[in-house]
Amino acid sequence: MSSALEQILLKLLVPDNVVIQQGTDELKQALKNPGVVPELCSVLTTSPNPQVRQFAAVLLRRLVRRWKKFSPDFHNSLKLISLQVLQHETERVVRNSVAQLAAAIARYELADQKWPEILQYIQEGAANPNPQQRELSVLLLSCIVSTSANHLRPFYKGLFHMFDTMLQDTQSKNVPFYAVKTMTALVHYTGTDEIPLFRPLIPKVLAVIGQLLVRDEDQGCEAMEVFDELVECEVSIIVPHLKSVLEFCCQVSP
Repeated sequence: MSSALEQILLKLLVPDNVVIQQGTDELKQALKNPGVVPELCSVLTTSPNPQVRQFAAVLLRRLVRRWKKFSPDFHNSLKLISLQVLQHETERVVRNSVAQLAAAIARYELADQKWPEILQYIQEGAANPNPQQRELSVLLLSCIVSTSANHLRPFYKGLFHMFDTMLQDTQSKNVPFYAVKTMTALVHYTGTDEIPLFRPLIPKVLAVIGQLLVRDEDQGCEAMEVFDELVECEVSIIVPHLKSVLEFCCQVSP
């Protein structure tokens, strides 16, 4: 039997403006109730409708702004639920929203040097023989870096070793793509210690972007943003590879 909250979320999917408005009004009231967070967790884990599960993940991410008002027990519960859902969710759109939820939580937890389990989850996923699990791992890492890159600084060395492996993943186009996107987000936080880790990966980044431009031009163009960031923030990383980068850009430019 579906919950009252799930019924509200289902109203938002009905192609009727009156019903949608009714659902919107009811949702606003429901979100004022302190008990709405456990209800959303229940919807996220039990609803048979993927759009409703996605709604639940998005709403939970919004409510994470109140993180410090929640109890430690609830913190642990939501962290566990987010990783469990990531592991078992079959719908990509829901996984993406749950990854963003986990990243929102990590923003608070990693700042306090908590939640080592999420980093372990990423490391284990990156080494998983299943391409889908590797994609999920790098997607989650990409989301976390977008919100908490500075808090990951103690782990940069391990991350760059993972990037080296991810860039060479031939079974999935998404793993190398998200690896480049994550590296792009890290450019702003790259210091003297990270330059020797970043620099040797440039030839592999070029190879990945070249492959992406053939298979998925949009992804390829998006991945090329890494060079804009490097030129703007840390040009010394590409100086030894400048000739190769310029030749590559000339080859792919229209």
